[in-house]
Amino acid sequence: MKERAIREELGLAPVRYYQLLNALLDDERALAHDPVTVNRLRRVRETRRTER
Repeated sequence: MKERAIREELGLAPVRYYQLLNALLDDERALAHDPVTVNRLRRVRETRRTER
């Protein structure tokens, strides 16, 4: 369902979407723009990495 929404709404393959999202999470400009969201998503990403 999420992957379908990514394709339909953004016109991106899900893999590409997650590549772009991860690049944004590592960009200090994104952190400066919205630190709450970026830090939350960084924590989610780190949790998923440690679960693997």
